[in-house]
Amino acid sequence: MTNVEELKNLSVEGTREICLKGVKGPGLPEGLLFLKELRKLDCAHNKCLEDVSPFLSDLPNLDIAFFLSCSIAKVPSLSASRSLRVLSLKSNRVSGHFDCSLLPPTLEWLIMTDNQIDSISEDIHEALPRLRKVLFSGNRLTSLPEEFSSLQSLELLRLAANQIAEFPFFLFRPAAKCPLKWIALAGNPCVESPQPGGGSQRLPQYTLDQLGVTPDTPSLGGGASGNVYRGELEGQSVAVKIFRLKGKVTSDGMPRDEMAACAIACSSPGRGLVRVQALVVEGRESKEDGGGVSDEECDPVGVVFDLCSRDDGWQSLGSPPSMFSCTRDVYTEEQGHRLCTGGGPAVHQRTLRILSSVCTGVSRLHAAGFVHGDVYAHNVLTKLTEGGEGGDPDGAAVLGDLGAAFQVSPLGGGGQVEKDRTERIFLPDVRALWVLAEEILSLCGLLSASYLKEKEGGSGQSTGISPSPYDTLLQKMKVVNSAEAAAVLVEETLAQEVQSL
Repeated sequence: MTNVEELKNLSVEGTREICLKGVKGPGLPEGLLFLKELRKLDCAHNKCLEDVSPFLSDLPNLDIAFFLSCSIAKVPSLSASRSLRVLSLKSNRVSGHFDCSLLPPTLEWLIMTDNQIDSISEDIHEALPRLRKVLFSGNRLTSLPEEFSSLQSLELLRLAANQIAEFPFFLFRPAAKCPLKWIALAGNPCVESPQPGGGSQRLPQYTLDQLGVTPDTPSLGGGASGNVYRGELEGQSVAVKIFRLKGKVTSDGMPRDEMAACAIACSSPGRGLVRVQALVVEGRESKEDGGGVSDEECDPVGVVFDLCSRDDGWQSLGSPPSMFSCTRDVYTEEQGHRLCTGGGPAVHQRTLRILSSVCTGVSRLHAAGFVHGDVYAHNVLTKLTEGGEGGDPDGAAVLGDLGAAFQVSPLGGGGQVEKDRTERIFLPDVRALWVLAEEILSLCGLLSASYLKEKEGGSGQSTGISPSPYDTLLQKMKVVNSAEAAAVLVEETLAQEVQSL
């Protein structure tokens, strides 16, 4: 559905989704008011649309509403829209104070990225108690209400590229009720502002010409922060990511912060992370040795990664969350089949190797002082090769996409109290590892019926089935305080699995 004329011909009964992207007009078509069964409405890129309040409140079953890149200048009054679960006002003109009481208490997913909001009302935990996923990156927030810590379902929070001066440690305190697992804070005064060349070792620098990347080179893929191309460095194929440094803020943050995190945290070889080999710069070639570039002009525009291509067997472990799973990744039938190929001990060991690598990768990031902020299966590349063909073990895995990563500022003191405070800032990543573990262990059928029944709210004792070793692994992972400890638990379980053969 892309125009108003087609809207006139719709059946009043049975229409559940409408897409009116780019429709020109001063407001929404009046015909929408008769679509009482409408559940999803997408009115993105309508620059004439300034207010949606009168329409949405009259749609009793509306579940999802998107108003990306319109001209809405104030928070719409939607408190009467008691079925609304997902609302996006990304890239509008909403400014000033954000009054949470104007929105319905049913909201679970709120997208306010790229606006001009400078404060949020303190009643957020009372007005919007079901929030699970909240995105306020790219606004003008100078502080965050402590009441955020009372949102008992809040799992994902994006606050990058704001003006928050004081670190919101209340989100990480033991008394905090919010079960945060994914968070972005880069680009705020309260966190470090790393520079791409500021790692422990100096990375070599190359121009695109030296890497064999031209305007005609096809893209291997990419996202909001930039595109990835195949290049060549010292006779080896590499992945070259060029960042959109002058582009708009993404929900995770600014591309420049991602580039810096990659260059600093991933420059050393080791398990679990995609290694960064070099920086891509705009500069003239060195005339001395024909390699690298001159130090006179070294403005980084990208990074050079180890290449993990689909041609070599690398694929994403999962897929991003859907509109209905909200904060949880989804897995296609192909992804599930790929992970479970071979059955029996092969699947057990493969799954544990993946978990071990990802836990190790997160631990390495934490040791470098970075929170990943987006530990998800869809950000994990795996190579599943029975028998370890091609030099990689079956279940080789690397964690990528540092778009949400941020560097933890030194808290000072150096004592145990400050060490504990720092560890708590890393805790969302550790919780996310537990979610990832539960998802793929469940996908492979490695969790007992008693565990699954208990998860669904029933009693785990009625099945008469003893907990599996993987039930025990999850129970232990749920209470550890570090990614390093989680990695040890997974390695111990893997060793027991191998010994049992």
